[in-house]
Amino acid sequence: MNRIVLLLLVFLAAGCSRSETPRAAHVILVGCDAMGAYGVQRAETPTLNYLIEHGAVSMNTRCVRPTSSSQNWMSMVSGALPLHHGVTDNDWRRDNITIEPCLGNRLGLFPTIFDHIREQRPEASVYAFFEWTGQGRMYDLSVADSVVTGLPDEQLMRAAFDAFFNDKPDFLFVSVNEPDHAGHAYGHESEEYYHTITRLDAVIGELVARLDAEGMTDNTVLIVTADHGMAELSPDRYINLLPLLDTAQVVRVVPGTPFGLEVKEEYADQAVRTLR
Repeated sequence: MNRIVLLLLVFLAAGCSRSETPRAAHVILVGCDAMGAYGVQRAETPTLNYLIEHGAVSMNTRCVRPTSSSQNWMSMVSGALPLHHGVTDNDWRRDNITIEPCLGNRLGLFPTIFDHIREQRPEASVYAFFEWTGQGRMYDLSVADSVVTGLPDEQLMRAAFDAFFNDKPDFLFVSVNEPDHAGHAYGHESEEYYHTITRLDAVIGELVARLDAEGMTDNTVLIVTADHGMAELSPDRYINLLPLLDTAQVVRVVPGTPFGLEVKEEYADQAVRTLR
């Protein structure tokens, strides 16, 4: 089963009576693509361990299926399932919709937390930083006050955290991709994958330390999550294509779920017959 890890650190402002409902002044949501619960448990993660000890954690939260990024990010920021928001896979585009969203914002997209904050608290400031530029296709980002995309993971995170401490937005959304890249390149039980989680844990640690130094810990909710996890396939589920296809016939491998093979046109029919 693919799983995500959800870590929640909540410190309530001192001085609230039991009859009052404490409200945080700021919410920070940090998302790390494919940072599975097993990765957090096996990697060196002193910051996440601290958040687990002092906050709330779920190590067995289920993803929506199939467990690719688009529909899981959309489900988290919208609070809806693909049946409702209409984002079904990583090939989803605004002009390639198979399920119409049951609600629509001004762009016809299913409303997200960005829309709801702007509607319910027009004076609130909303910042969005995400590494994967394609993530923005699912949201109406015109309702955000600041949007930054395309930077490498650590650079993006530090830019987001600098912006937070400079401007004090009400809601900060940060999303990075590197655990997923490392897992696909080296395997999700590889040292490279665990090292990526450890590296990002250290950057999140910088945020936690700055919150404390700035006296903002008591009025800030910090959420650290993944969109999905991954699991290594057992050897009996591997199909080795190398003995079946002449690699000279293959133009490129197209990653994704399902993945694709682009072969030279003159070999297309032969490749189809062979793989059948």
